[in-house]
Amino acid sequence: MEKQTAELKAGLEQFDSASLRADKFLELARRYTDFTELTAPILHEFVEKIIVHEADRSSGKREQQVDIYLNFIGQFSAPIEVEPDAEAEEKRAMWREYKRNQREKKKQEQSA
Repeated sequence: MEKQTAELKAGLEQFDSASLRADKFLELARRYTDFTELTAPILHEFVEKIIVHEADRSSGKREQQVDIYLNFIGQFSAPIEVEPDAEAEEKRAMWREYKRNQREKKKQEQSA
């Protein structure tokens, strides 16, 4: 019985702590409901840290995980996955082809 009571108290304390952090975040968000420019000071108030992971090319595409931790609430996950823009993908493909051609040209010049 005492063990269960201690577990319930610990859970309640955790809930209270999370609730307090959420209230602080909401207070911060209310201060910036109407801004026209995202400035460094605003970002510093909201963002605790950003972790950029090593790029992964195993799928044939370059993918990179970025973890964003917000002050008071922890890691933030975007609610939707952003679909790649077809035009931007085409530009990247053209850029890759250009760079590939440049490397080949350089190899040919070096071997000549």
